[in-house]
Amino acid sequence: MCLTTYSDATDEIVRSVKQCQARQESKDLSKVTIRGQLSNLKSGWWNGGLPPYGYDLQYVSSQGALLFTVRFLESGEKQVFDNRGHPLRTLPPGERVPKAETDKTRLVPSTPERQQLVRRIFDMYVNQGLGFKSIARKLNDEGIPSPRNGNHSKNCRAGWSLSTIRSIILNPAYTGDMVWNRKAKGKFHSIVNGHAQERKGFPAQKERWNDKADWEVKPNTHPALIDRKTFDEADRLRTERSLRRGGAPYRSGRAKTSPYLLTSLILCTRCGHRFHGCTANSTIHRKDGSKIKTLYYACAGAVSKGVCERKLVRKDELEREIRRRIKIRVEEFRKVGGDKTLKRILADELKAGYQEPAAQHRVVKKKIDEIDRSVDRLVESLTPTNKEFVDPKLVSLKRDRDRLEQELDRVKALPDQAVDIDALANEIIASMGPFEEVFREGTLEEKKEFISLFVERIELDTEERRATVYLRKFPAPTSLDLGKPAFEMAPGVRCKHQKRPFPPVDVVEVSLVRKGSTLIPVAA
Repeated sequence: MCLTTYSDATDEIVRSVKQCQARQESKDLSKVTIRGQLSNLKSGWWNGGLPPYGYDLQYVSSQGALLFTVRFLESGEKQVFDNRGHPLRTLPPGERVPKAETDKTRLVPSTPERQQLVRRIFDMYVNQGLGFKSIARKLNDEGIPSPRNGNHSKNCRAGWSLSTIRSIILNPAYTGDMVWNRKAKGKFHSIVNGHAQERKGFPAQKERWNDKADWEVKPNTHPALIDRKTFDEADRLRTERSLRRGGAPYRSGRAKTSPYLLTSLILCTRCGHRFHGCTANSTIHRKDGSKIKTLYYACAGAVSKGVCERKLVRKDELEREIRRRIKIRVEEFRKVGGDKTLKRILADELKAGYQEPAAQHRVVKKKIDEIDRSVDRLVESLTPTNKEFVDPKLVSLKRDRDRLEQELDRVKALPDQAVDIDALANEIIASMGPFEEVFREGTLEEKKEFISLFVERIELDTEERRATVYLRKFPAPTSLDLGKPAFEMAPGVRCKHQKRPFPPVDVVEVSLVRKGSTLIPVAA
């Protein structure tokens, strides 16, 4: 072997060893860092990053002396105040705040205007019934600057958005608690059961939400902007609305008043985005001077993202064809003895997923008893030394117990009666009868709900000029409680399928033809 070949082989071996050493050093550093963050949190200090909107960061020395306060401005700049609240300087975007390694940070309330805006956002969500989008739109219409306002990153647009409002509503920091480890962000380690554990994968780079049991909570570390009752009510409403989206559709804001009946049901096969409503104003005006408006469906990938071809589908023609297909399905279903099939499927579903209120009561009561036993064990082991570790666990267990108590009250209110399958099947079939009446006299919400009971989805290919309609073989009933109106999910009923009960579908092809610059369906 020549000298050159030997040297190359040695270099490869040495390089591999050094790479392995470097990776192991990164893993060790990762474990030390995440342990330090956990210790920092348990002492009530902020772990870094932007503070929640409505709070500033206060810097404290290792001796406990107040150094200065930093306020993040909408422009991306950081304003620094001394310990008496007088402005010292303003740092440009991207410049770090100079501090010693031993300095700590904590949350303090920001300006009264920001605090009041946070309370107003919770009030709009809890008391006024507005959703995330509606709140964001209202704040944008009023010209109120958002926390980022598009200046912290090129990827952030100016103005309030759904995700910004959602992050405020979901953040427990507004109750005065410091909560950490809601997400696993570390490449090598994460906190599980209060200890640093190695993440699976090599390395695990993706962020993921941790189980609530693994959240690290330090209560009452800073002044609260929202009382716990309001925050818990907001969390309950969010959960309730999320569940309603999984069963009966939940609509708020513009979705309630939008005339587009197929919104969220049409999927573009080219880019994967949904079709939504689009209004075009004609250059020709009526005699009274008003504009002539035409309603279309357009791919959101083309309108909002620019990643798809902009082709418009006439709203009225497409909805009329879908209604015609549903009417045919209803007539066929009733002619071929669909009631027998429906009764059989109902029986199968009830056996698979329905749980009597008494059984539900036992399950929830058992969970409450388990929490009580855990609390007893923690209280027995409580000492002055471990108090700071035990208190957050007790707070978390109390919250879980309160939620289970609410669930127990809900279960107690359920009617303790068996479901009459024959009566339920007859109720569903009877509700299919007034099909035309619904579309003549029904509200927009009723029309949208009725269509969603029959149409699972519509895949639209504007290039091939074809719409593939997935029609359910029978309507998806969302009621198994005869004491409630038809098509409303009864508490306690669970389905073994993914989203709605009874998903078997028939595939129907609808051809589209070009008419001017738009597409319209052709009746078969």
